[in-house]
Amino acid sequence: MTALPRKAKELVASLISYFEQERDNGGPLIPVTAVRERVTNALNLSLRTVNAISQMCKSGEPLCSPKKTKRHEKPITNIDDFDQIAIHNTFLTLKMLLQALREKDIFHGSLSSLQKIMHNIGFHYMKDNREN
Repeated sequence: MTALPRKAKELVASLISYFEQERDNGGPLIPVTAVRERVTNALNLSLRTVNAISQMCKSGEPLCSPKKTKRHEKPITNIDDFDQIAIHNTFLTLKMLLQALREKDIFHGSLSSLQKIMHNIGFHYMKDNREN
């Protein structure tokens, strides 16, 4: 079976149903000269949609899907500059930092989310040599 989007399969099913109705009717349900109305009826689309697509074809516009622009906001790791500076100035160890930030009611995310924020701010993990 050819991989078609669900909407395309629905349109094919509508065409099959329409042509079967015409077959059972013994001829066209709508006069052959009413092209857009026949397309509207056959595909279960609005006349406005059919007219818009027809205009696009006549003007040479490409028939493409609208772009999906869904931007997912990260509620925990997207913090403002003030909170980033507060995190920057509070850092001791990640666990201590997380506890202090929760006490100050600045940050309520997980340890891994805080780690991502710290990386974005410019901190990097380094082992501390406490012998010096």
